Amino acid sequence: MMQDKQKEHYVCLGGCRGVSNVPGVCQSPDCARHNHRLVKCPCTDGRHYDFDKKKFKARS
Repeated sequence: MMQDKQKEHYVCLGGCRGVSNVPGVCQSPDCARHNHRLVKCPCTDGRHYDFDKKKFKARS
């Protein structure tokens, strides 16, 4: 059974795959997207679509 939509959260689409409950930028200095905006995650299962970048509308 699919869970209801998770609480709004944001993810980094770079190598670190960071997750945050608030909008912001990637804080991981080793990540390819360091200092780039986190993307609002539309997932409903908490798996962030296994970070399939094609399913996100990423902005730089």
